[in-house]
Amino acid sequence: MANHIHVLVIPNQNLSCNSFGKGFCFHNLSKMTDSSFMSIQRVFIGWNEPFGRLAADWLLSQKQGLEDSLVLVPTAQSARQLRQRMAQGAGAVLSPHFSTPGALMHMNDPEIAPDWLEIVAWQEILEHQTGSETLSCLFSGSAHTRGEWAGDLASEMLALRRSLQDNGLMIRDLARRLSSSPEAARWEALARVESKVESWIRKQGQCSRSEKIKGGLVMPSQTQSIILAGITELPPITQHYLIESGLPITALIAAPESEKERFNDMGLPNESWTQAFISWPDSNGAVSVTSDPKQQAHQARRLIATNQTQIHDLTLGSADVETGDLLAEELSMAGWPTYHPASIVPQHGLRRWLLTWKQWLLQPDLSSLADLLSLSFTQALIGADCAAIAHSLAQLRDRWMVLQVDDLRHQLKHSNHRRLKIEAVDVIRICEKLEHWRRLCEGEDLSGSLRHLLDALNTEDEDLAEIHSWLDEATEQMNQSQRSMSFWIGIMINHLSRPSADLPDHRVLDVHGWLELMFQPGQHLIICGMNEGRIPTSKTDDPWLGESTRKILGLHTNGSRWARDAFLLQSMIQSRIQSGGRVDLMCSRNNQKGEPLLPSRLLLAGDMKEIPSRVEILFEELEPTDAKLRWKIEANAAWRPPAIETPETLSATSFRDYLACPFRYRLKHLHRMRSSEPDRIEWNARDFGIVMHDVLEAWGRDECAKELSSATDIEHWLNQELDQRIQHAFNQRIPLAVRIQLDAMRQRLAWFARAQENLMMNGWRVMDVELNLTTPIEGARITTKIDRIDRNLDSGDIRVIDYKTGGKEKTTCAAHRTKQNASSRLPIHINGDDPAIYERTDGKKIASYLWRDLQLPLYVHAIHYRDQQLATPCYFKLGETIKDVELRPWHDFDELDLTAAITCAEWVSNCISREQFSPIAEKPRYDDYSMLWCDRLPEQVMGGLVKK
Repeated sequence: MANHIHVLVIPNQNLSCNSFGKGFCFHNLSKMTDSSFMSIQRVFIGWNEPFGRLAADWLLSQKQGLEDSLVLVPTAQSARQLRQRMAQGAGAVLSPHFSTPGALMHMNDPEIAPDWLEIVAWQEILEHQTGSETLSCLFSGSAHTRGEWAGDLASEMLALRRSLQDNGLMIRDLARRLSSSPEAARWEALARVESKVESWIRKQGQCSRSEKIKGGLVMPSQTQSIILAGITELPPITQHYLIESGLPITALIAAPESEKERFNDMGLPNESWTQAFISWPDSNGAVSVTSDPKQQAHQARRLIATNQTQIHDLTLGSADVETGDLLAEELSMAGWPTYHPASIVPQHGLRRWLLTWKQWLLQPDLSSLADLLSLSFTQALIGADCAAIAHSLAQLRDRWMVLQVDDLRHQLKHSNHRRLKIEAVDVIRICEKLEHWRRLCEGEDLSGSLRHLLDALNTEDEDLAEIHSWLDEATEQMNQSQRSMSFWIGIMINHLSRPSADLPDHRVLDVHGWLELMFQPGQHLIICGMNEGRIPTSKTDDPWLGESTRKILGLHTNGSRWARDAFLLQSMIQSRIQSGGRVDLMCSRNNQKGEPLLPSRLLLAGDMKEIPSRVEILFEELEPTDAKLRWKIEANAAWRPPAIETPETLSATSFRDYLACPFRYRLKHLHRMRSSEPDRIEWNARDFGIVMHDVLEAWGRDECAKELSSATDIEHWLNQELDQRIQHAFNQRIPLAVRIQLDAMRQRLAWFARAQENLMMNGWRVMDVELNLTTPIEGARITTKIDRIDRNLDSGDIRVIDYKTGGKEKTTCAAHRTKQNASSRLPIHINGDDPAIYERTDGKKIASYLWRDLQLPLYVHAIHYRDQQLATPCYFKLGETIKDVELRPWHDFDELDLTAAITCAEWVSNCISREQFSPIAEKPRYDDYSMLWCDRLPEQVMGGLVKK
């Protein structure tokens, strides 16, 4: 019996205003229809308490309990709230049938074509109109031939027809009413297409919802009377049908009789509410403005705590979905599990996998493969560990610029990298398995193929039953159509029931929507998201029905929504103020993306004397969101990196990173953490440098090529080598961006050829390239890979050369050390007496230098250790201009510099062996790990790892 609580719904025409002790007032109006004399009773139940309580008490006060009555409420949640309140007030009583205006129009007639079928109908007809006179009226030129125009337009037509259904109209009615407008030809063309769509649907043995609604709505059986409980908006066709039904209608209005002139005959707020003054809560609450929704959620939680509001006495709502989600999150984290029913739930589970599979069907590239491997469902199809294959694929896409599976096959043939080739074989094998399933989905039996695919996934996903039900409904259409599997998967996912947010365990609060707030009984009302465009709601983005057109058609306009929302806000405020409750209204200055928002116009709806003070509050200057917030890291909450084993060998190129920041050195060289760019369609700086180095290495290893003395001959050889490597890397499908980069690379190589010609003329010859040497120092071994070593035939001098395609330092010396002065500030991880600082004469004065990099000095050390000869360190710059392509020797480098560099390297080596990776540098030149700090300072995340 508890599930069937019933109430009396036929109003007693003889009740006086005090018959049930609440001071209800009746206002009787008469309507004459063509068929009968119709009586509509407006009952003003006041706003001295929240409407939900008053409405439930009024229903319970009716003495003649009948179950053949219809109570219309704004939302399904409103109905549940009324039932609950009535059950608390009277226990088990007979109840009417509760419904919503939307439910009356959404008839569950099996003859009505589902929305997905109407979408297909529009798309079929529109595509067959290509090149016709009808379509030329809709589009200018050939715009309709580009992209997914038919599918997009079909969805817009469905939305347009839904809007027109509110007044029982179709596009043909719209075309007739707008026959004298400048857009008459376009509407007439759409009407002709609509006629063909209707015919197409009838051939499927069904009719459209628009056609069915035009024929009239269906009233629940045995309905004898109608009560409009808190209804503030009705579709025009519903109003007309209720009146024409001849049944007694009672409208329960959440306002006193003194406001009766602001309501129409059906008890709906009229547009005079757009001019009404709306009281602000004074001592009973406040209006506040925050920087963004996140701060608004924090402020709402603070208000609840400050006022010590009991959960059962709180009504919490948001006119904005984004703010509602943040409210639920904030309160749940504070220990009050909160549910936001309107939360936008991302596609997950089987739905998400099917959308990813759709992308693979459309474009079976490596990006789609990576997405598939990220979902566990794929494992059933490939028979392998998705995580392991995904890791291999990530390595391949990061090392090789591969976009398609064929690119991977091409690299497999020409690469010499053994480990990557093994990984490529595994990935290609998985691609071939998925390609088998893809071919299966291209067969004639689309429905059967999709069922077979679902069976292979071996899942019990919660959406599986609904998907199979949809397939039962759509099988005939799928197999008759010439459309692809990807098309039908998209149609299916878009028309499955909307996923709802998970209910938190033991929830104690709900974040209510705007239309449901009036029914909630809590004495402390908090409404968030009071911004323009949210409240009052606006339809300014409708591309088909403008404000003037909606007025002509008798549809809801922005003005009617303004009136509705003004009344709702006033009623909710007054119901708390008059009953001793509290109201807090909140709005944000910006949304989460930082885009500016305006406060709702309803907050400015006061008399002229109040406007200045309201403007001052609503537009006051605000501090940034985090101006007064201080992050606090608990002792056990700070992130700590995993343990590591200190290395026995150190790369000469790695010392630069330790000198810049010990902790970031640890992340990069010991944990191997770095970002990747798997989806790049052009070379990044690393790719560009590797190709340049590879070409120059090949030139330096070729005994004939490196002896070429003519710039023209050198350039010709380099271009041939570059062409061959590009052929191996891309075959014939070279991305456009890479072609542009190739031109830039050829120019740099031409400038290199000129510089090399000059070196040859001065007696310099290439002795070795990519030379690997290992040199011991105290505490470690240093590994070096020297790009190039030159020797002068006349003097016997040696140069160690490192090719440099980037970097802004003008000299080799400046790239390795920085001269210190009185204003210089040492990094936080380096003391003045550390070997990273050393002194030497600079002219006649003693100067102090800070090591930034030890790469080239350690190259010199490796050659000195092997040959007992001091080489000159050099950068061979390969920059963007002809001035930036030249050899840059470190001319005054001497044994004192070498000794200082070795001492610094030994100090760094000892620090690493002692696992000294703190403190964290505050402002490094380049920070590859900024995402780890989450927009905070490193010390706020890492705790004690920052300070000494």
